[in-house]
Amino acid sequence: MGGPLRVVTAFIASYGAGYFGYLFINPAVLAWYEALTKPAFAPTQSLYTVVWIIIYGAMATALAIVWTKDPRAPHTEGWVRFFFVQLLFNACFLMFFFGMHAVIIAFRAFPRIHGALARGECGRN
Repeated sequence: MGGPLRVVTAFIASYGAGYFGYLFINPAVLAWYEALTKPAFAPTQSLYTVVWIIIYGAMATALAIVWTKDPRAPHTEGWVRFFFVQLLFNACFLMFFFGMHAVIIAFRAFPRIHGALARGECGRN
């Protein structure tokens, strides 16, 4: 896969994961989220949307840089694989948290899975 195609793939995958998570957000979910007890520094809903759009763009940019800078480097394959797996978990977090209201699964299981992936997968070929 060539460099430009990798950049396009990075952006489609990143924003696609964000869109997948967005599918689980509706007015009933927003009412449920507003009813949760949150810290004073929790962002407003409009700011939340803007921040996540920026975050998914930054994630896509990071993947594009790693994936195109030196695609034959020994660490690249492991990092790219790790990125796509964590992107899947990122999308699933939104599904569990907003779609199913499974807060325990979202906040306890997924960070542990991310940690296990980082220890066992990150940078390996």
